[in-house]
Amino acid sequence: MEKTGAPRISAFCKEMKMDDTYTDSDVIDDRINSAIAAQVEAVMESLTWQQKSAIGIITGNRVIGNRVFKNPRMTREELHLHYKSAKLVMWPHLLRRDLVKKEVDV
Repeated sequence: MEKTGAPRISAFCKEMKMDDTYTDSDVIDDRINSAIAAQVEAVMESLTWQQKSAIGIITGNRVIGNRVFKNPRMTREELHLHYKSAKLVMWPHLLRRDLVKKEVDV
């Protein structure tokens, strides 16, 4: 092509930046949820493996609605105790990061 000396980009558009003006609300919700999940995961890294296992098993069973998931290394009572202790450990961190709205009886 012949060079005309004109710039490839309009001077008007040179300083424009991409923003969320035309972003779908579902995309924005996904970004917010992934940021929250990353913060919760950072808090969960401070837990013991028993507490992490108890959280995974109990939340999985709540989603399904049955007692399908279990850990052969723990009884149901131990699982419940580890779950309660995990909540006690996580609660102050979640409050500090504003991931929960108010204090409740754990």
